[in-house]
Amino acid sequence: MLLSEIRLSFHQQLAPIYPPQEADSLFFWCAEHYLLCSRQQLHQQMNKNTSPEAEKKMLAALQRLQKNEPVQYILGETDFLDLKIKVGPGVLIPRPETEYLVHSILQEIPKYEPLHIADLCTGSGCMAIALAKHLPKAKVWGTDLSVTALQIAAENARQSKVTITWVPDDLLNSRFQPEKLDLIVSNPPYVRMLEKNSMHKNVLDYEPPEALFVDDGNPLIFYKAIARFALRFLLPAGFVYLEINEYLGAEMEALFTAQGFRQVELLKDLEGKTRFLKAMHP
Repeated sequence: MLLSEIRLSFHQQLAPIYPPQEADSLFFWCAEHYLLCSRQQLHQQMNKNTSPEAEKKMLAALQRLQKNEPVQYILGETDFLDLKIKVGPGVLIPRPETEYLVHSILQEIPKYEPLHIADLCTGSGCMAIALAKHLPKAKVWGTDLSVTALQIAAENARQSKVTITWVPDDLLNSRFQPEKLDLIVSNPPYVRMLEKNSMHKNVLDYEPPEALFVDDGNPLIFYKAIARFALRFLLPAGFVYLEINEYLGAEMEALFTAQGFRQVELLKDLEGKTRFLKAMHP
């Protein structure tokens, strides 16, 4: 089967689910993974026959995509900054927003100081691992309630050749007592149940709801816990960087200001949405 024919199949079969540009992106994502080629090389091979093994894998991936399964779960990995991060059922897929947050942090903190960093609700470990990779003198902890997530995070750390202390911990009833910290980062659950109707099936049907959703009546529950934790363990000049719900920026700012944090600042993502909060210990 010609590679161009497989590409056409992706467009035709995914048309009811994805717009043409996204279907094309999914095709190239799968082709790059299974054919081990760059996008430029793939364009040069469109009129060549694909090997039976690669064709089989591509069409199997297409069948799973038709069921709204995330492509990252199908391929078993995703890119995060300059790293390959393993993902699978039971762990949240890293988003570009989270990648942007880590990139922003790395622009602002000293690279060669022996910092102490905690990533709360670490999931796949992407933030903790990226920070450890780019901050060679840092000591990094990652916590999560999910044993599955911590197992995947540990495997990602081994793959990226970084050392991180993984801690099973329930943030809402935390028993984690690290050394004093210079930096706390977190991307906790923050999507209100009322926002479900606007979300895609590939998220709702596959990604772990406990990593996404909070009760409408108490949407800042995890951030309140992070504030309490930061007041105990963050050094006086230490910072908190958090990914937040774009609709709750004012509430987040008020929460951390009321707790006495200094330099409380809402930050925007590349699309101009309020997606992050930065605050210094009181």
